[in-house]
Amino acid sequence: MAIYRLTERESLFLDALRALASQSVVIGHAMSFFGVAKFMHEPNFPWIQNIAVAVFFVMSGIVI
Repeated sequence: MAIYRLTERESLFLDALRALASQSVVIGHAMSFFGVAKFMHEPNFPWIQNIAVAVFFVMSGIVI
C-alpha cells in the first residue's frame, strides 16, 4: 500500500474543514439551546450539529 503524503496546503485545508465542522457543532447547539432560527430545525432541515459531528468524526478518524 502506497502512502500518500499531503502537501502543506492540503493539510491546512483539511484542518480548516475540521475547524469549520467543530464550530458548526457549537453554533448548532447554541441555536437549539436559545431557540434561534427554529425554521432551520427538523423536519424542515436536518440538525446542523448532527451533520457537522459526522463530518468532524470522518475528518478526524479517517483522513487525519
